[in-house]
Parts: sequence; structure tokens; C-alpha cells
Amino acid sequence: MHRWIVAVLILAVWMGWALLIVIAPENISIFHDESDKNYSSLGAFGDSFGVIASLMTTVGAVGIYMTFVADRDARKIQQFEQNFFTLVGNFESITRTINVPLQKKDKERKFSQKYHKLNRSAQFKTVKNFDGRSALSVILYLIRNEIQPDGYKDIKIVAKAYAKCFDKYVHHLGHYFRTLYQIYKLIDEKCPENKEYYARIIRAQLSNNELCLLAYNCIVGEGRLKFRNYAEEYAVFHNIHQEGLDDYEKEEIAFFIRKIKQSAFRFDKIIPITYDD
Repeated sequence: MHRWIVAVLILAVWMGWALLIVIAPENISIFHDESDKNYSSLGAFGDSFGVIASLMTTVGAVGIYMTFVADRDARKIQQFEQNFFTLVGNFESITRTINVPLQKKDKERKFSQKYHKLNRSAQFKTVKNFDGRSALSVILYLIRNEIQPDGYKDIKIVAKAYAKCFDKYVHHLGHYFRTLYQIYKLIDEKCPENKEYYARIIRAQLSNNELCLLAYNCIVGEGRLKFRNYAEEYAVFHNIHQEGLDDYEKEEIAFFIRKIKQSAFRFDKIIPITYDD
């Protein structure tokens, strides 16, 4: 883009000088000098191009510098994207390797009481091991099982419930959260331009249950120290689901909103679908 501007400026200068000669020759003495021997006028006319030559030299030097800057910026973007997508790939690999065996005592707990409307308890009674994002969902449900709906009024209750599950699955959650944090740190510190674009890419990889789990981490977990700032800066919870929730889930979302800045959510009102007759 900068190189096009330089080229247009050079062309404009030359065209302006040409138009001056063609349209207004009477203003230039050599075109109406009656003496054929007035070589001094010709010399003066030739000297007038010295200014243009100096200008062209300067513009050319500027053009070379701008080209160098453009190439340097392109290399920075290329290097950033290489590191960024490598981290994203690592994050996906870490997510896939998470495995949570659900024990019998976990199956028989409060899933049917709190999630009977969504029939979530059935899958926990028929499957013993969960992998990847399903495993993260199980961890989230185990945290919720430790919190009664009115428990969200006391952050100590939430912190205790989260700490209990985090300590149990720290070998998975610690690696998961640290890698996700490094991705946002890379965007914030190393991205040459358009940081929001790359932040949206990684945000799109996170399921609703992952966002809820991350919200707990940012409020009562280790994420409250550093990750929370990135969550608020890049609206990490923008895609968190808030429609059609039961009473318990509404209390949970309300808790998140009370403890984290609104900039982390940026909720957009969902426009209802209308049907024509």
C-alpha cells in the first residue's frame, strides 16, 4: 500500500511539471524569447529540473525505506503466525489427551437432580471414561455438583468447590490452562497487527463448557492473577451461552458477570427468528 502511494506521488510530480510546460508556456521565458541566442534562458530552464531531480531522489529513497519496512513487517507477521498456529495445534493436542474416568460414586451424585431437564445424567451412567472436551465437561459438572444454586452468593463456597476438582485433575487442567494463557500472551505481546483477529480464532475453538470452566479459573483459580486481564481485554467469554438456561445455570452466569468485567462478555442480543405466513 505504501509503495503505491510513493508511485502515485512520483507520477503526480512529473505530470504536474509536464502540464505546466504544455498549458502555460507563456510563463516560461524560453518559449517566447525572440532571441535565438539566449542560451542563458535555456540554462535556467535546465537548472529548474535540478529541484525535480532532488525530489525524485528523496522520494526514491523513501520508497526504498518503505519497502524495507513492509518486508520487515511481513516477516514479523509470518514469524508470529508460525508460533501462533504451533501453539494452537499444541493446545488442541493437549485437549484431546485429557482423560477423566468417572467413578460410580460420581455417577450417583447430583447430576440427575440438577440436570434432569437436559437428560445429562444418562451419559454419565453408561460411559466410564471421557476424553477431550467431554472430559472437560465432566470436570465442570463435578465443580457444579459441589455448589448449590444459592452457593454462588458466597465466593468462598465456589472457590472451595473449584479447588477440590482442580487439585484432583491438576495434571490435565494445569497444562490446559497454561497453554491457553501462553496463546493469549503471544497475541498480546508479539502480534504485529490485528490482535482481535487472532484472539477470535482461538476463542472460536472453545466450547461453552470450556468457557465456563475458564471463567471459574479466572475468578477463583490461578487465572485470576494474569489470565483474567487477557479475558477482559479480548472478550474471551463473548461466545458463552446465556439463552435457554435453567435456574441453576442462570445463577452461575450471573456469578461470572458479577466477578468479571463486562468487556470479557460483550453479550449481543439474539434477534428472534420471524416466519412469514
